[in-house]
Amino acid sequence: MKSYFVLLLFVLASLTTSHDTAASQHCLAITECENKIAEIPLPTASGSVQGVPGKRGPPGAKGDQGMKGEPGDPCDVEDQLAGLINRLSRMENEQNAMKNEQKAMKKQLARQSTDFPQQISDLKETVIDNEEELNDTNKQVTDIQSELTLGLDSLQKQHNATEQHLNQETAEFSRLEEELRKMQTQLAEEKLASQAQVFRLEEELRSTQTQLAEEKTLSQEFKKHLVNVTEKLTMHEEQHLNDTKEQVTDVQSDIVRSSCLDLINAGKNRSGIYEVQPRDGSSTLQVFCDMEVDGGGWTLVASVHENNIDGKCTIGDNWSTDQGTTGSTSSSSWSNTRIFGNVEGATSDDYKNEAYFNIPANDVMIWHVPNNNPSSQWSNLASLKYFTNNSFLTQYGSNLRDLYKNHFPMERQEEFSVAENLDKYTATFEEKSSYIRSAIPSFNSYTYDSNNNNQISDGGADMYDNGNKVFVRSASSDWHRVVYDATHHDTDWSVTSTTQTHPFLALMYIENLGGHQSYFEIKVESGTGADGSGSYSSYTGDLSYDDYNMKYKTYNVYGASDPSICEVYFVVYSREKGSIVSGSNFLTSNEWSSSSDNLVNSMRVNNNPRKVFLGYTLFSKSAGVIVSPTEVRNAMTSMLQFMTRVSKAEVTSQIQSSFHQNSNCSRMEESVVAPIIFHTGTKQTVTNRIPSAQQSLTTAGFIQLRALNSIGYPFAMCPGVKTDSCYPSAYCIGSISMIGANSRSYGDFTDGTSTFHNLNASVLIFTRN
Repeated sequence: MKSYFVLLLFVLASLTTSHDTAASQHCLAITECENKIAEIPLPTASGSVQGVPGKRGPPGAKGDQGMKGEPGDPCDVEDQLAGLINRLSRMENEQNAMKNEQKAMKKQLARQSTDFPQQISDLKETVIDNEEELNDTNKQVTDIQSELTLGLDSLQKQHNATEQHLNQETAEFSRLEEELRKMQTQLAEEKLASQAQVFRLEEELRSTQTQLAEEKTLSQEFKKHLVNVTEKLTMHEEQHLNDTKEQVTDVQSDIVRSSCLDLINAGKNRSGIYEVQPRDGSSTLQVFCDMEVDGGGWTLVASVHENNIDGKCTIGDNWSTDQGTTGSTSSSSWSNTRIFGNVEGATSDDYKNEAYFNIPANDVMIWHVPNNNPSSQWSNLASLKYFTNNSFLTQYGSNLRDLYKNHFPMERQEEFSVAENLDKYTATFEEKSSYIRSAIPSFNSYTYDSNNNNQISDGGADMYDNGNKVFVRSASSDWHRVVYDATHHDTDWSVTSTTQTHPFLALMYIENLGGHQSYFEIKVESGTGADGSGSYSSYTGDLSYDDYNMKYKTYNVYGASDPSICEVYFVVYSREKGSIVSGSNFLTSNEWSSSSDNLVNSMRVNNNPRKVFLGYTLFSKSAGVIVSPTEVRNAMTSMLQFMTRVSKAEVTSQIQSSFHQNSNCSRMEESVVAPIIFHTGTKQTVTNRIPSAQQSLTTAGFIQLRALNSIGYPFAMCPGVKTDSCYPSAYCIGSISMIGANSRSYGDFTDGTSTFHNLNASVLIFTRN
């Protein structure tokens, strides 16, 4: 397109040049004519012709008069004049024509000069339009080329995939052909073998037929001989023998055995449901008998089944309460004569029969059987079977009921271990609190309420408007308002104790055995006397002493006329002593205030902590004077040193070991422990179910009866293990109702057992005398 534009410009330039040239030529012609006319001699008044100045004809020429008016031929002059006039007229006409032509050419040139820019503009627009069309065309060509390229690539990929698939199909077809050839070969071989076997069987059949014929002959001869012998018996002897047989059969069928052991001794060696009569005069009952394990003779007396892990001591939890009755401190089903369930449904519901308390027993056997299965499948489906063989029950009466009723009652026992130790710890803290106060000059000893309403209503000098209300919780429990000068037990996880000292202290020890709880939290709510006046601030601190670390966070209200408030939340841990804290966010504040009134502050320990102290303490100064960061740091340093020197601060070494070593609060001597022998499964099978963090406190290969937790609540049975744990709910079953304690740690099964026991399996309890 650019070449077209250049050519157009060249044509326009040529046209302009040609017009300019023609006009110049016309002007030159006119000038030349004018010069020629000026050269023509004009006639004078005397009739002569005036010569042209400076021009003379040749001497003697006709009509050449020269400038001096020499006479000439008048005819020649007239002719010349007439010719000149004609010539002049023609030249004037030509000149006028040329002028007219020049004017026309000038008009045409003017019109062309006017039209050319428009034409040029039109041509330019045309060129631009053509260029745009060309660009669009080029773009379309490019797009089509791209689409063609993509299409070709796609077709190539499809071709490659099809070719690969075809190769695979070809390979698969080849493999199938090879397998078919092999199968045909094998079939032919098997056909030959079958024919050979048929021939052999036919031969054996013929041999057997021959042998049967011979035995038939012998049998006929034996029958003849037997007939001869029988005929020799007298009629009286034959009748007496028949009568005796009938009497023995009748006596045997009329006897009902007292236990499965009696049944197997009477020749009943097949496991199943039988009818027994535990003692003379009692009614008969159907029981399941195992006739295989350790010689058989085991009577099923009970089963523990969990029908709803979320329902605690409710209908269906027959071992931990009486059909939903709550408030009881004793699990009577383990020690009374109440019965429930039926034998065939022992894996579908709790079960207890008269044999539990009426049949003498020396040993115990346990089966772990999946729920909701018929008795005919129990033995095959049981994942574990184990038993005792040391006759331990004979030391505690004659059966399980005697053991629980007269020797190891299922009642709460005296508190021990962590709860007791924490009380001693806070009591010692109260004795030594002056050391902490001394780090804060002019400490304001606020006044506690006298009505034990578990808050500081005023504190003196309008420090509070109902403040210092303390709450604690774990991940599985709701907020619990702590009681001043008391201890709160979250049975399986933590213990919290408070003291009305100066400073106030709320201290939680987080055991969290097994790390089942993801977090623990302490919260304080307060209305302040400052009522929004004054100032507030927060800051954090880190301390370490020996192997222990402390992190703390403060909230301060100060600058009003009322006493200042300095809330300090802290956590103390020692990884070297067994504390488990992890992650950069293990310590957070779920709620934190931003004013000098209506305070709600909390501190949470996250990421499944274990063996950690979480606490809160309260500092104050009079007249709104702030407790400085240096004073807080000094006071918390004294507290950390005190906590790490427990054994040197007149606290027993037992406390230190229970908190900072193994948390060993064993009450094994208050339980019955018997070794077991495995029939199905192994000791390692049970050990593998125990979390590694708890294996130091729990040993497989035993059965433990009436295990106690740290605050004295009993668990009827720990199947397959014995434990020194403060919280045996992780392994044991059949606890009593723990009113006021963590509801998840009691019931037929507890939440903690889910990692050890299969909640979809029932525990079947057998005895044998």
